[in-house]
Amino acid sequence: LQLLFWFAVFFTASYAMNPSGKKSPSHKIYLKTKEGNSFKGLLLSVDDSSIIAYPGKWKEWRKGKKYKSVHFYYARIEEVILKEKGRIANGMVIGGAAGLLPVVASKTNGTSEPAGNILLVTVPAGIITGAVLAGRFGKRYWINGNIEQFRNFIRRFIN
Repeated sequence: LQLLFWFAVFFTASYAMNPSGKKSPSHKIYLKTKEGNSFKGLLLSVDDSSIIAYPGKWKEWRKGKKYKSVHFYYARIEEVILKEKGRIANGMVIGGAAGLLPVVASKTNGTSEPAGNILLVTVPAGIITGAVLAGRFGKRYWINGNIEQFRNFIRRFIN
């Protein structure tokens, strides 16, 4: 149990570090244009009528690779999917905590099953399930070139 705790602390702390000192993007972005083109990158900023993104991956951002940022005007955007940085680590922690619940329940119910046997199955299953579910799903926003839908996206993204 202590090993799991220290793993979670180390993993989330090292994941949050940014060696370059610059503000790191907080979301991975998948964008589909009205013309049918797709874009994968990192969300840098959003203003009142456009999205600005870095066309690389987290690893390239941390290494300081200089790619020219890409601007997408709302009228060209059909769909945006955002995946938050650190979501897999959070999913692992939440899944691991959920995996501890059967152990706590067995102790309070007084069952004869040793807690270690339950722990060996439920905690790893919870960690794996949490990581898979957190990594699989992102927040999807339909813009369809509409300024009102883009403004709703901005309101949801900022809040």
